[in-house]
Amino acid sequence: RTGPPGTGCQGQSRYGSHDGHSQNMGRSSVIGTAPDIDLDEKGQVMSAFALLINASDNIYTTRQQIQSSIEKIGLPLLVCPTTDAALQAIKEQEIAETRPALILLAPDLESQTAAARRLYQEAPLTHFAFLVEKPDPALIRQLNSPVAMIGTFWSIIDPASDNLTGQLQQAANSARQRLQ
Repeated sequence: RTGPPGTGCQGQSRYGSHDGHSQNMGRSSVIGTAPDIDLDEKGQVMSAFALLINASDNIYTTRQQIQSSIEKIGLPLLVCPTTDAALQAIKEQEIAETRPALILLAPDLESQTAAARRLYQEAPLTHFAFLVEKPDPALIRQLNSPVAMIGTFWSIIDPASDNLTGQLQQAANSARQRLQ
């Protein structure tokens, strides 16, 4: 499935599923009975989602691990190929009154910190998860620097961790509280 029209993102969204060639479906087409809108246990449309910025298909295993964990914690997942596509998806989802609870920055991004800085401007209450396959002291220094300008809601997570779901659950829970 594709995400919001025109973003290049894939996954679940308030816009429902479409072929990627249609015009912007608009808000009215997703409220009501669209068959693939994610509902919570009370039947209400979910107001938060997770966003993975995955610049390359070379980390397919990472994407599968993240997707499995995100499904377990009950958030729809959008996967975007670039930071620009992610920014557009965030703007489109705001129209549909949803916000990202988690933004996951894949290890293949050229600069995870620069991407987070740009995304933070649109989503300051979001939790940023920097996915790394091995400890990166330079990344830790960058994130702890006052000039990082990404706020305090972030973590560094190994996508191969045995506790991946638990770490993402904890981050999502705190972000959902901030978003309410």
